[in-house]
Amino acid sequence: MQKNKSKIIIILGIILGFLFILGVSNKDTFKKNVKNIVPQSIKPLAKKLILFYNHKIRRNLLLVKNEKIEFITISDKKYSLTKFKNKLFKTNGPKSYIAIHDNHLFLITGTGILFSTDLNKFDNKNLKLSNVRNNLNELFGYKYMSKNNYFVTGIHVHKNEIYLSFTKEVNKNCFNTSIIRAKINITRMLFEEFFTPNECINTVNDYGEFNLGNAGGALSNFVDNKILLSIGDYGYRTHAQNKKNNFGKILSIDLDSKKTKIVSLGHRNVQGLNYDYENNLILSSEHGPQGGDEININKYNINSIKNFGWPVSSYGEHYGGKNDPKNKKKYISAPLNKSHEKFGFNEPFKNFTPSIAPSRILFLDKDFINNKNKQFFLSTLGYPSKIKQGHMSIHYIVFNNNLKIIDHEIYPIKERTRDMIYSKKYNKVFFFFESSGSIGILEQNK
Repeated sequence: MQKNKSKIIIILGIILGFLFILGVSNKDTFKKNVKNIVPQSIKPLAKKLILFYNHKIRRNLLLVKNEKIEFITISDKKYSLTKFKNKLFKTNGPKSYIAIHDNHLFLITGTGILFSTDLNKFDNKNLKLSNVRNNLNELFGYKYMSKNNYFVTGIHVHKNEIYLSFTKEVNKNCFNTSIIRAKINITRMLFEEFFTPNECINTVNDYGEFNLGNAGGALSNFVDNKILLSIGDYGYRTHAQNKKNNFGKILSIDLDSKKTKIVSLGHRNVQGLNYDYENNLILSSEHGPQGGDEININKYNINSIKNFGWPVSSYGEHYGGKNDPKNKKKYISAPLNKSHEKFGFNEPFKNFTPSIAPSRILFLDKDFINNKNKQFFLSTLGYPSKIKQGHMSIHYIVFNNNLKIIDHEIYPIKERTRDMIYSKKYNKVFFFFESSGSIGILEQNK
């Protein structure tokens, strides 16, 4: 008991110390000195304590208008992008996801901190976020939330409910991609389990690989009171071709019965999902390995399951390529043939080699950009030190009824864009930029 009390006192002391630093330090030089003083072994604990502070104490955040830039010109119409910044999101994320319900914008960090703002009260000067109390800590426990940084992988609103996808530790060191949901309540949201696959992948397995980053977790609206969920292969590539499990798949889930159906398979790590009711098209974006990032289009047919080839076919390579002796066994079980059609698979709508690190994908409403053809935005990630063509950009792609690309424009914004969503009510596209910890708003110039 005495040891526990001592630990509590020490932790409280550290918390108070960091609260003091957070409260009084505004100088970069001071912060750098503090970082240099704190031993490397203590830094992980310090980060967890800051996370605890933000979960339990902080209630409101102010995102300060940072910059406004002319972003795009189409058909003589100009669109501007305005950023609202708060560095806290870099501390707590950086992964964050956004959704819109009625007049409220919701943001959830990868670490499970939930915010909302009333867009009717938005004055285009600053963006005020209020912390939405919830029971995530009760559901997962602080130990899990601090251990598994960035466990939230997506957010989706359907009618009056919010759905969160996340990486779930079903058993010790055994994970899958699951969903919880809650009735929308600005005061407090009480989440409950909604969907958990029957199987999980252990961090140590007979296949020999595991990658928590390949969890998928993209969510989208769908037909007949259903939603779509992507589940990645978690590094266990051969699962993507096995219809007896949910890994490497896009699933439809009935919101009432919770029954699931495989919509497509042969996926590595789908990060973006969007369904177009008008044209009955499922649009997805996914990370390939070393090259071979893909955009896929599935013209949905209830009687067929599309197969996009992974890991039998891919335009990428295993990291290190065929000359790396460590990859010999990988190419036997996962050959990565370049042709998809030749082996009975669907060819990608578009592939990118070298990789562009695609994240979200978003069909564009004609009210936003008036174009007789089909059009969408594709957002990408990347790193400032290694910016390549297509990285840290917004891609604008137009295609026709024959699913042929007729225009592809790239707008570099030097931001890792984690998420984006369109509001028809406000006729704006909202982004989350994790490089700067900003919410971006794209709208037509008045």
